[in-house]
Amino acid sequence: MDGLSRQDYARLSTLAYAAALDGALWPALLQAMTGVIEGLRAHLILRVPGQAEPVSTLVAGYDPAFIRSYGSAYGRQNPWTPAAMAAPVGRVLADDELCPADRLRRTAFHADWLAPQGLSGVAGLTIASGQHSWCFLGGNLETRRHAADLPRLRRMLDTLAPHLSQAVEVGRRLETAAIPGAATPGTAAALLTPDRRAVWVNPQAAAWLEGGQWLRQGPDGRLQTADALGAALLRRFCAETGGRSGTAARAQGLALADGCVLRLARLVPADLPERPGPILPRLTTPMVLLTLTADSAAPGPDGIARLAADYGLTAAEAAVALALVGGASLREISDRRETSLHTVRNQLKSVLAKTDCRRQADLLRLLSRQG
Repeated sequence: MDGLSRQDYARLSTLAYAAALDGALWPALLQAMTGVIEGLRAHLILRVPGQAEPVSTLVAGYDPAFIRSYGSAYGRQNPWTPAAMAAPVGRVLADDELCPADRLRRTAFHADWLAPQGLSGVAGLTIASGQHSWCFLGGNLETRRHAADLPRLRRMLDTLAPHLSQAVEVGRRLETAAIPGAATPGTAAALLTPDRRAVWVNPQAAAWLEGGQWLRQGPDGRLQTADALGAALLRRFCAETGGRSGTAARAQGLALADGCVLRLARLVPADLPERPGPILPRLTTPMVLLTLTADSAAPGPDGIARLAADYGLTAAEAAVALALVGGASLREISDRRETSLHTVRNQLKSVLAKTDCRRQADLLRLLSRQG
């Protein structure tokens, strides 16, 4: 067990998995770590890349006043953060691997935050990393015990690394299941601040953001849809959510021209679990839940444009026709496009007239032959 007693190993690894099921137990894990190494201060930091301030900081052993100053000022100045965020998941880094000692000593972070607490050493590891979230677990050592305790801290973190990563993955899956619509196959979900910055995304949203086909992140870090109408609705809905008029809509939806259905919902703290894991931040103010779904009732732009050009259909009429070919009923198309059944029926009548088809079955045979 590489430096940990059998008892400490069992206790810490058990707490890591327990925290995956109940996020309120992460502080208990940090507290248990401080009991293994005398004078250790342990921390779990959640950041969103591109944002200066940490989204969440859980600690054990630190003076509360210094933790408040870390959140308000020194968290932005931490010279260890760039190297830590660039490290692969599970790799333990310490001291000079994070920032050379001579450079560290020249910083206000060292002079005004570390040194007054009698701290100097650090070791830690990234336990979750992605485009929209980064989670780091580590500890600071007292200057007087630095040389003796740093090897012990490294061995402890190395031993716990696979358990911590697995615990975070379990917690991430549970968090996804707790957010409305986020676990639905093929649905991208993101939790946004009123200024459209993502503080949490599910794997589908992360993939779409990377590809840029349906979701994009601007140079300023703000999220937007590729569809112009969807982007305008998102901007307005987020602005209303962050306003103080109290008139913000609870939810809105829009069928987009690029073949997706956009849904926006205003979330308040009571809408999410009271005990989130390390990736999902605890809500203290209203946020926006964005979900974006692409399915057979929402065909892609290439198929819609081609069919519209061939038969003189509008984009909406072409989308309805392709959805019927895909096996969707008129009711399903109405629900997924978030329009009335009456409108969908009228669109179908127009499609039949423009394609010289008398019945829906004739239309399906015509379009199926064309592939």
